[in-house]
Amino acid sequence: MATKEELEEQYDDCQETSDYVQVALAAFEGLGDKDWAVELLEEGADWAATGLDFLALSKGTRVILENNEKANEYFEQARSVCGTAEELIALAEGAVENDLQEQAGDIFKHAAAKATTSVEYLMIAGKIKNLLGDLELAADISSKARESCKSPAEFIDLAKGLVVDFDDLDQAKAVLAGALEVCLSADDFARVTVGAQELFAGVDVTMSLFKTAQGQVKDGLKMGHLAQAAVTALADAEVGKEMFIAAVDMLSDGDELLKLAAIINQALDDEQLLFNTYRRAGDCFTAYQDYYRLAEIVLSETGDKNYAGLVFLKAAEVETETPRLLAVVKKLAEDIGDKEGALGVLHRAENATKTNADFIKVADSVLQYGEDESWQADIALQKEKRLQFPELYNDYIKKEQEAETGVALCNLAHLVISETGDNAYGAKIFANADGQMSSFSERLELAGLIAEDLVDKDWAKKIYAELLEQAETFVDKKNVVEGLMHRLSDEGDAREVLAKMESECASSADYMKLGTVTFDVLHDRSSALSLLRKAEEKTSDKYTLLTIAGFVVSRLKAVEWGVELYEKAVDLCGDRFQFEQVFSIVEIQTSNKEILKNLHLKVERCLQTAEDYMFLAESVNRRFNDEKWAFALYAKAEQAPELKKVKFKLMESVRKTLGKRSLVSRFFKA
Repeated sequence: MATKEELEEQYDDCQETSDYVQVALAAFEGLGDKDWAVELLEEGADWAATGLDFLALSKGTRVILENNEKANEYFEQARSVCGTAEELIALAEGAVENDLQEQAGDIFKHAAAKATTSVEYLMIAGKIKNLLGDLELAADISSKARESCKSPAEFIDLAKGLVVDFDDLDQAKAVLAGALEVCLSADDFARVTVGAQELFAGVDVTMSLFKTAQGQVKDGLKMGHLAQAAVTALADAEVGKEMFIAAVDMLSDGDELLKLAAIINQALDDEQLLFNTYRRAGDCFTAYQDYYRLAEIVLSETGDKNYAGLVFLKAAEVETETPRLLAVVKKLAEDIGDKEGALGVLHRAENATKTNADFIKVADSVLQYGEDESWQADIALQKEKRLQFPELYNDYIKKEQEAETGVALCNLAHLVISETGDNAYGAKIFANADGQMSSFSERLELAGLIAEDLVDKDWAKKIYAELLEQAETFVDKKNVVEGLMHRLSDEGDAREVLAKMESECASSADYMKLGTVTFDVLHDRSSALSLLRKAEEKTSDKYTLLTIAGFVVSRLKAVEWGVELYEKAVDLCGDRFQFEQVFSIVEIQTSNKEILKNLHLKVERCLQTAEDYMFLAESVNRRFNDEKWAFALYAKAEQAPELKKVKFKLMESVRKTLGKRSLVSRFFKA
């Protein structure tokens, strides 16, 4: 027990509130000097600033003043001035040192409410266990530690604390499983693996954690990182490959599959798995830049020129810009060794040029990689012309880009060839025109222009053949035949088409039209006559016969047969009105009066009634100005039956036709 002198010396050395409270308690309990103790307590209160200061005041007030209310105020002040979990932990420890276990428990709870990291939660739980022995409260707070973990490192630290401080292996395993869930990279998974191996001997626990994670991971890249950790940290390539395969199946994004392929390439020496991943990435891509990037990666990482070449070709298929197509040409020709593929893309690049500058680059590539001397010669000529007349060609290119129809492109191609003689450029524009045309008539004209402007009979003939396959009507087929003859002078193919058309004839009209075309296009009189004979055999219609006869007489000059056809048409007439129709048609078809006269004679032999003779008399006088023949016909009308019924009509006809009153009187007297 200290004397007053000793306590006075201690008082002189006081620097903090807790020092004053300690001397005050000694004075009160050892000397019974309450007044001095109160003075010391009050002086110490003047210096209070920290939680420990107010905690000391709370104890002194409770003991010396026996004022629990004031003591509780100091205790609340002690808690309120602590801003962090760390300060509250220190305060709780101070409470324990001062035998304030109940208050220490409250402070630890308050510290837990302030905690933000797993380390703080675990520290609080450990203090509660060691200082208070309250295992239930310690377990409750340690469970909150897992909820606060955000990174693999925090989970690992928590797991270590659970093992070291609480010997809780099961909870530590669960925490490590949680760490795997938040891993984002192979390094994260490796870090968890190392942590697990430090806490648990062997690889069984770690492998069990990885298997659990494998069943839970839904993201392909995350699965890839897990697989990489299995290979590098666990040295288990078989399990890693299994996980990598699962990762590939999870992904459907090409960029993510390329990232996964890089991980596989780093972790495993498995060319087939790597190749399959690249192939799956290629199946996901649709854009030029993605295909091109993939092909370069495949080439550099695997050396597989076959697949890289296929991907370069896919890049070209979806691209229309000349510079990019030329980049593919260079890769195929130089890196892949696919000259054929390179030249195919080079043709597309030539067709895609939109500026003179682009064309010059294409021309240089053709001269560098091309093997077709004709193509190289054409491209060299074009290059020369474009360098010589850049403004003119810039105008052509502008018009080509502005053209909205195949017809417009056709017109431009014709203009280019007529102004510059640049057949190669004209051919390119014609090709583009053909790609935009769907109309039969437009493509028919295209074939004709190609034949005439380019003198490219093979190309024109190919288009005519395609048109013939599409032709559904007689007129379409006739137009193809005319194109073959007039534009290509290809009589052989024209005859072949006409022969096929003949095999499709079924009616008189079919043969008649074909006969007309045969004569008009081939000028083949013999074949035309043969077809028209078949037309005659297929009909019993007088108008069809008249049509055939007109062509035969006027165009084929087969007058004798034509007369036969006219006579057949007359035989098919049933009355004078039909005779008149025949006469009118014949009169239009031929100027041969003898034919028409003979038909009148033939009709005369068929007449019976006065009215019929009257009709024929009028026709004879009108068409041949033959009054004698007309008079004879009127005379026959006078002798015909039923004259009285038409006598006045007949008299009027005689008056108008012959103009002789004596004749009129004669019929009037009859």
